[in-house]
Amino acid sequence: RQLIQLIKKSFTTEGGSSQPNSLGFCKQQSVDEDSDSVCTICYAAAKSAVFRPCGHESCRGCILLHLVHQRKCFYCKAPIVSVEANPPVEVPPAPPAPPAQGPMAD
Repeated sequence: RQLIQLIKKSFTTEGGSSQPNSLGFCKQQSVDEDSDSVCTICYAAAKSAVFRPCGHESCRGCILLHLVHQRKCFYCKAPIVSVEANPPVEVPPAPPAPPAQGPMAD
């Protein structure tokens, strides 16, 4: 019950409704719809959270709204043990430039 109360407080509501407004939250997090990182539930926000143990991703708003109603993954229906923020994507360092060659190398 505490988890559900925290989830409900995480959202804005429309007209005093006690139901979370996931789409309102998601629209505030707008991303490029053609991106691979867009939430496949609302298509309005970046994938920012992941179900554990299955690893399926969605935006925080959609995942939290889903947890109010179910404790199973959207996609594979596996029981949800936890939800984690997506780790930041690390870009590997660029390889070192090759040594200069030719008459101007000296």
